[in-house]
Amino acid sequence: FPSHDIGWRRILDMAYVHVGLFYQSYVAYFYRENTFWYFLFVSLAMGCYLPSIWVAKYNSWKGTYIHGCVHVLGNIANVLLYLSITKRERTCYQSSSFISG
Repeated sequence: FPSHDIGWRRILDMAYVHVGLFYQSYVAYFYRENTFWYFLFVSLAMGCYLPSIWVAKYNSWKGTYIHGCVHVLGNIANVLLYLSITKRERTCYQSSSFISG
């Protein structure tokens, strides 16, 4: 579960999360195949973050489980995003003149 002490490791971790989320959201916006589903699961993941902190004040295990949902839902969003990217790349590769000779 995330600690509440603000050290350089936590700042670096949060910066990495923000940069990664911004980049992947930018990519999702332009691929447009699973954009709705990607942003839905990202929103659900983000929606679990604050409740995990609030619940952890009263029950650390429940807070940990809710925080785990952040990661599970975020990973589902990433799978959807990268499936749409690989599908598009396969389509471009198969339709290229290199393959068709």
